[in-house]
Amino acid sequence: MADIDPHPATYGPPPRQSSGTARVIVILLVIFGVMAVICCGVVGGIGWWFSSYVQEAMSQDPKVVAAKTAELTEIVVPPPLRPQGCFDMKIPFGNQRVMLWAIYHDPGSQSMLMLGGYGPAMKDQNAAQLEAQLRASMQQQGMDDEGRIRVDRKQEKTVTIRGRKTVFTIERGSHPQSHAPRIRATGVFAGKEGLVMLQLDADAKALDDAAVDAMIESIK
Repeated sequence: MADIDPHPATYGPPPRQSSGTARVIVILLVIFGVMAVICCGVVGGIGWWFSSYVQEAMSQDPKVVAAKTAELTEIVVPPPLRPQGCFDMKIPFGNQRVMLWAIYHDPGSQSMLMLGGYGPAMKDQNAAQLEAQLRASMQQQGMDDEGRIRVDRKQEKTVTIRGRKTVFTIERGSHPQSHAPRIRATGVFAGKEGLVMLQLDADAKALDDAAVDAMIESIK
């Protein structure tokens, strides 16, 4: 199993915006748009709220991303993934969380980890429906992971998180065009506030099997 530093490094100032960073921003905006449509009956006034709230809810400060991740769950994110952005959506004037997303990214290997949790305001929503709508919106934007891997092997990994047996799906294969090895992991587990969705799409040379297994096993 690859060694992973259990004490995350102190991250310096955010790097200059790159095409990978721009992709992360668009993903966060897509997430916001999907959640705004789903929650319009809950929060109301979405059109007015969007312009005044979106900048406050989104951050690319690595320290903020790490802190927001800790609010979702305890997890050791392996290198070369680094904090890239987060989106903390709350009901206006009520401070009740609707959802929180944190994204880790490595533009060099085109690897990305997304962690998304739903707060008390979304307790009556169907998690499968939310995931399906999010995936559909990202697919429309050309940002889904389906076209990034030709799956050769697929397996399930079962771990216990907060007293619950949780199944993660791990797929290994290659990129359809470059044929570079890819690895993908998905799963929904119990976080500190509620369900948390994990989606990893990575270069299998940058994050090998041992690193992915260790990351999943570190979730508490």
